[in-house]
Amino acid sequence: MPIESIISLCHKHMSCTSSQHCLCQALALLSRGDPYGSARMWAIKSLAYSVGVFHPDYQLAARA
Repeated sequence: MPIESIISLCHKHMSCTSSQHCLCQALALLSRGDPYGSARMWAIKSLAYSVGVFHPDYQLAARA
């Protein structure tokens, strides 16, 4: 799943300050070019905070 799709899911499920913080980190890394691929990790962590690891959207994003 492309990072843009994961970011979209994060926006859809935003629920707490922890998920917002993780999404902000992901967006900041993307704006700087994300040389190490860390934006994906932060976006998936955002989903974990907002919906949990057993939610289908989290599962879809984490597997891709």
